[in-house]
Amino acid sequence: MISIDKVCKSFGKKVVLKDVSFDMEEGMIVGITGRNGCGKTTLLSIIAGVERPDAGKVSGVVAGKNIGYVPQINPLLSDMSVADNLKLWGDSKENIAHIIEQYELDTILKQKVSKLSGGMKRRVAIACALVNHPRLLVLDEPTASLDIVYKRMIHAELKDYTQKGGNIIMVSHEEDELAMCDKCYYLHDGIIETYSRDRVSV
Repeated sequence: MISIDKVCKSFGKKVVLKDVSFDMEEGMIVGITGRNGCGKTTLLSIIAGVERPDAGKVSGVVAGKNIGYVPQINPLLSDMSVADNLKLWGDSKENIAHIIEQYELDTILKQKVSKLSGGMKRRVAIACALVNHPRLLVLDEPTASLDIVYKRMIHAELKDYTQKGGNIIMVSHEEDELAMCDKCYYLHDGIIETYSRDRVSV
């Protein structure tokens, strides 16, 4: 089980997260939604180990060892090739070779990331995050602004990952992505609660 337990975070006098807690079992997708600026990205960065909470903890995973993180802003090095980005993230030739085959990246390995389409950049970023077989994948709006073809492609790859026992926590405003989730939460005023699809304030 992966557990987020009473996580709190403030920036100056602004309280961003108040005792945020939820659990997830193996193979689950957890979705988090809410208005812009409500703290969703801050929560993901804490779960991924990029940022430290003021209080509370994340247990069941170790940052840097079994967490793959794809932030909303493209994390790839644009002036490097796809192959070089994979080498930067991967910890073994075997893992890199496996992810190249799984994501069918062999035809674009020599291309610079800057030359890729938005959808392909996102697929490569997710592939890089999964190259070392992490237990948890943390995604910030994985298919925002992508066309339907790339959305379906990425959704299929995410489902395949969870069917193999992987876990996903993702922020999204996309109803089709929220529908994929086993649990879905709404973050507002620093508080997390179960998401209802008839909520009009999202």
